[in-house]
Amino acid sequence: LKKYVFIDNQNVFDLLSIWIMGTYVFRIFRHYPYVHIQAEKGSGKSHLFEIIKPLCFNGEMYITPTASTLFRDVNLNSRTLLLDEIEHFRKNNKTEFSGLMEILNSGYGKSGEVPRSRSGKKGGIEKYKTYSPKMFAGISDINDTLDSRTIKIQLKRKLEEEKLQRYIDNQSMLDFHQALRDDLYNFALHYALEINSRYSDSKSSNNYLKNFDSRRYDIWAPMFFIADVI
Repeated sequence: LKKYVFIDNQNVFDLLSIWIMGTYVFRIFRHYPYVHIQAEKGSGKSHLFEIIKPLCFNGEMYITPTASTLFRDVNLNSRTLLLDEIEHFRKNNKTEFSGLMEILNSGYGKSGEVPRSRSGKKGGIEKYKTYSPKMFAGISDINDTLDSRTIKIQLKRKLEEEKLQRYIDNQSMLDFHQALRDDLYNFALHYALEINSRYSDSKSSNNYLKNFDSRRYDIWAPMFFIADVI
């Protein structure tokens, strides 16, 4: 990430790395925090998503998808969703935006699901699981409910003197992505039990978390327990 993305706060690289690692073990946690990339125009948010997508667990990047596509994809694939230009989604289609908000508002927690009517002769109601890691990009906040479930990261345009390596999506890069994904799967296989043990232990504590209220704890606990194990 440091090679190809400009972020003026260097701690954000650690946070993003832990969040990406957590997409492989997110089912351990009752809640997994969303990340909201608040970005100026020309700050490289789409570029950031392009780099993050192949590293996340079942990552996929969407721009103005239908709500039905999203909840089916999450239900079937436990998809890590990267939603770019979310404000255009709200402006262009209010009905679809309402469906998207239903997914985002419910998909923050393990119990999250949306009911939908079955088509055809059988009829009835089918429930779709919506819990999965999600990152979205936009300039402004969406609503207060979603805001309280989200870690915000500010992206600014880099200065002319800030030099980055050029990101080239060639076979060498694809092979590098695959090697990193292999490492991430191995991380999950080897350390999921330890992360779960610390997270589930009522006596387990973290100095940063001990004074958090319930909502802040829900947001930050996955990040700090993964960091503890690291």
